[in-house]
This record gives sequence, structure tokens and C-alpha cells, in this order.
Amino acid sequence: MAFFRGPRAVCTAHGRTRLSLRLYEHEPVALLGVAVALGACAMWVAGRVEDRVFSTWTGMGTFGIASVASVSEETLKLLVVAAVALLVAAGVR
Repeated sequence: MAFFRGPRAVCTAHGRTRLSLRLYEHEPVALLGVAVALGACAMWVAGRVEDRVFSTWTGMGTFGIASVASVSEETLKLLVVAAVALLVAAGVR
């Protein structure tokens, strides 16, 4: 309960009698679902790209495998974040 002592003191200092636990605006559930679905699709695509690269390039060492996996996954994650940001900017809720 010590965590809520600070906000309660602030609320009572401003004359409010009720503690509001809604400290920030919550994300819409539909937008979270879109982000999860896009992320899942992106990781599936990353897996397909990695499989294709690993099957065609023989003799790839540990550094090569790690490089291909990290570049493909991180690039697709960045694209998902950009897509979700564009949806939010367009007003899709």
C-alpha cells in the first residue's frame, strides 16, 4: 500500500476525495491485437527468410547465422512498429 500513498497525498492535496488509478490513457484493445498479429506475421516471415538463407548458404559459421537472424528479425520488428505508428497517426482506433 505504500505505492499508493504518494498519489493519494497528491489527490487529497488538490481537494479530490477519490483516488483515481487511471494515471494514463490506456491503449485500445483492438490496436494491441493488431500489433500482436502484425508481430506474429513478421516473425513468421523472418523465419521463412532465415530458412531460405540457411538452406542456400552452406558453410555459414555461428557469426553468420546470428547476423542473418538478428538482421531479419530486428528489421521486421522495426517495420511492425512503424506500421502501428502510422495506424495510430491515421486515427485508427
